[in-house]
Amino acid sequence: MLGAVDCGTNSLRLLIGEVGPDGVRVVRRETRIVGLGRGVDKTGRIAAESMERSLAALADYAGLMREAGVESAAMVATSASRDARNADEFLDRARAVLGGVCPDPDVRVISGREEAQLSFVGATGGIAAPGPYVVVDVGGGSTELAVGSASEAAGTVSLAMGCVRLTERFVSADPPAEADLAGARAYARDLLHANEPAGLTQVRTAVAVAGTALTVAAIALGHTALEPGLLSRERVSVSQVVTTAGLLSSMTLAERTALGPMDPGRAQVIPCGAWILAEVGLYLRERAGITEFLVREEDILDGVLLGL
Repeated sequence: MLGAVDCGTNSLRLLIGEVGPDGVRVVRRETRIVGLGRGVDKTGRIAAESMERSLAALADYAGLMREAGVESAAMVATSASRDARNADEFLDRARAVLGGVCPDPDVRVISGREEAQLSFVGATGGIAAPGPYVVVDVGGGSTELAVGSASEAAGTVSLAMGCVRLTERFVSADPPAEADLAGARAYARDLLHANEPAGLTQVRTAVAVAGTALTVAAIALGHTALEPGLLSRERVSVSQVVTTAGLLSSMTLAERTALGPMDPGRAQVIPCGAWILAEVGLYLRERAGITEFLVREEDILDGVLLGL
């Protein structure tokens, strides 16, 4: 039994499973919004309360892994940990927590390109749609695009635009002011056009993964809750994503929080997250003729597990 943890800017996620000839057999998936990277874009440091909150959640995950009989565990830390000057302290403490699950757990910060590659491997495993693919992962601190076929991405980019980062940089009102969102969208567009991954114009299928995409898709498709397995392999059009981004941006924080598929910890940052996904979609439509996203639950966690 294997365990993988994805430590992002906004969420801490767990996958417990086994790897066999047909890929990953999922035993358990968990997500907690811990906000490790709140304020990191401004201060360059992980705040003490964010670190403690994240380590407490990790300790809970360690307990779940022990109960499941996990024999090998890994944790990858992404954008916030790449940016924070005190990331080593956090990683040392995280390593000690996971040391209670197995000897020498693999705990490390990964580069943006490695993050994109792992997301690609996880998201395209067992995929039935035609390639080449672009896997889109909108996170809290960064957004990754990975282009390729089979099980390897030939072109990857990691862009410093995530839902937490852009909210902290651009948004100051509730609901967000149109001018603030226009600034965030322009920033996202500029990054996309300046950093096109190799092979993008040949892509036939766009795959959207992780919490922002799942939440936006659930709302766009009219679901009243976000449950495991609900959305995997559903499709949402770029136009639906744009419409949903506009809807979320028109709501107050309280109204967004009340939506059935919304994790309360995601409600503050979802307008920027939705607009990042929308801008990626518009960019893909312009450059590759892509009109929809295939939504998958399989993502970086599956990629990490496959590497254990």
